[in-house]
Amino acid sequence: MITVVVVGSQGQIGKEISRIHTMFPELNVLAYTRDELDITNMLNIKTRLITDNPKYVINCSAYTDVVGAETNEDKANEINCEGVGYLAEVCGLIGATLIHFSTDYIFDGMKDGYYLEDDKANPLNKYGMSKYKGEEKITGLHDKHFIIRTSWVYSHYEGNFVHTILNKMIKDKSVKVVSDQYGSPTSATDLAKLALRICDIESDKYGTYHFSSNSNLNWYTFADMIKRFGIYYVDIDCTVKPIITKKLKASVKRPYNVIFNCDKIIDTLGKDIELDFDWLESLSESMYLRFKGKIEIDCELQHLLKDESTIAKLYRKIENLEKRLENRD
Repeated sequence: MITVVVVGSQGQIGKEISRIHTMFPELNVLAYTRDELDITNMLNIKTRLITDNPKYVINCSAYTDVVGAETNEDKANEINCEGVGYLAEVCGLIGATLIHFSTDYIFDGMKDGYYLEDDKANPLNKYGMSKYKGEEKITGLHDKHFIIRTSWVYSHYEGNFVHTILNKMIKDKSVKVVSDQYGSPTSATDLAKLALRICDIESDKYGTYHFSSNSNLNWYTFADMIKRFGIYYVDIDCTVKPIITKKLKASVKRPYNVIFNCDKIIDTLGKDIELDFDWLESLSESMYLRFKGKIEIDCELQHLLKDESTIAKLYRKIENLEKRLENRD
């Protein structure tokens, strides 16, 4: 058995690892909440990791409040930087491999094209800076690491865009969503599978990797697709309207356009493990897990998603499905 310690088991990715780890029978997964394993407490980390002696440590603990980090910079740095450094140091002490998740917010979004792993970081806000400092802690303290940069993480749990926008759509007649910030929505389930697969094959292909879904969307387009999936599970009578960032008068700067080039992870780890990039199929799965209803319709949607890769084609398919369902009634 391969012992794997999960730090931050109550986060989105941590919860998904706890939910699906039985798919990997060779892994002995020990998942800890913050109360059980505090990333900011060096003595706590040392005691726990020396006792458990894991081969892999997956860090799912993070301060992710982008707005809050502007006024709680010390807290963001304590968790995203100093705490990560403690983990890296102790992993080095016991010889464990550290798997850590980072963010697209380490970049400024000004590049004309896809971002590579060695592109220069230039965070626009304090959250992004705290995550970048965390990466530097790892690379400076411990060679045996996987830093997985990802973007727009969502799940069927609370505390993410999909959950929040669905709640607004259910309650309100209209919602305004930013239409000039682009990224790649990535499922926490796909990230959890990636981390567990790395452990399962005992990979030693260490380094920094970009991993996100095969999409290039703005928040408005993403919200519109969430609505189209959502109507099969719950009553939604809401209009989604686009709005540009400037009109929101946001208090925090965010990158406008960060799309990852994922060739490195495909060429390196993709030879050994399965990689899940299909954002439409992942969104479909996430919606089903949230509502756990209308299985027949969900299965029809998933069948369509296997062969359709563009939003325009999917819209036409969904419209046809709607007509068939109306005729069925």
